[in-house]
Amino acid sequence: MSPAELFVHPLTRASNGLMNWNFTALLDAGAHITIGSDWGAVPDPSLFGAMARIVETVGRGDRKKGGAALCRMLTLNGAQAVGKERETGSVEVGKRANFVVVDRDLSEGMFEGARVVRTYFEGGKVWDGDA
Repeated sequence: MSPAELFVHPLTRASNGLMNWNFTALLDAGAHITIGSDWGAVPDPSLFGAMARIVETVGRGDRKKGGAALCRMLTLNGAQAVGKERETGSVEVGKRANFVVVDRDLSEGMFEGARVVRTYFEGGKVWDGDA
């Protein structure tokens, strides 16, 4: 589902089923959905704007429910998809400490305007937006 926002877009609905990968229908069917960021060549590679545009669709009108679902798709679901859930994908003792710190709780569905303030890799801070 990348770029994710294209899967709840009029273009996909007009594709006669070719690109009709409906988030809610897939979730209802028990599909394991991940969201990635393979669009690094754009001026702003942030996923937050795209997530803001689909959060209510994914949550069926409930921003908080959509936020929780999208956060899981962005983190643990990806780790599970490649068999790495014991090593990464969530914050737990013994897992790799590769994560970003965001200026708000994205699980509340408040993606619009969110920004990364720090980035950690293998437990060490590698970028600080305040520095």
